[in-house]
Amino acid sequence: MTMKRETASGGLIAIGKLTGVFGIKGYLKMQIYADDPSRVLKLRKIFLGKSPGEVTEYGVEDVEIQHASTVIKFSAVDTRTDAETLRGNFVFVKATAATKLPKGAYFVHDIIGCEVRTEQGEALGVIDDVLKMPSQDVWTVRKDGKTTMIPAVKEFISKIDMEHRIVIVKSVEGLFEEGSGSE
Repeated sequence: MTMKRETASGGLIAIGKLTGVFGIKGYLKMQIYADDPSRVLKLRKIFLGKSPGEVTEYGVEDVEIQHASTVIKFSAVDTRTDAETLRGNFVFVKATAATKLPKGAYFVHDIIGCEVRTEQGEALGVIDDVLKMPSQDVWTVRKDGKTTMIPAVKEFISKIDMEHRIVIVKSVEGLFEEGSGSE
């Protein structure tokens, strides 16, 4: 299969992230961002990359949903070594293939890269990952080599300004104090 390199976002949205390898035949574990994991069963073509601005197109050979995890196999990825090189990439699809989100919901790739500030205007860092947890998403915020996790719930989030890519968080005692993050 010929792999096509995209250089502009081209209306791509992140639907998951490759978190590890599975077996020796080129399968990868995929963290799915969708509420309904069965949607990935219909995928025939995806785009992989660290951002929607620079991705490589892959054909999908197989998708298996196994209890709480999903594994995916791409064309031209036939060994564990091949699969290892793709770990950590986001999985994108064309926006036309995505479900429309309800008001107040955001795609993961829209949240990643947003600046986080307090209601008082203090810069706390930039969101560098979104973790899908059983009860809610958790955003990881990085600043000066330290990572802090913020539950993506209304008790912590005051406002999301997508136009300016800023997330305003409520002042929660201990959340962003010195030593609360990890290196």
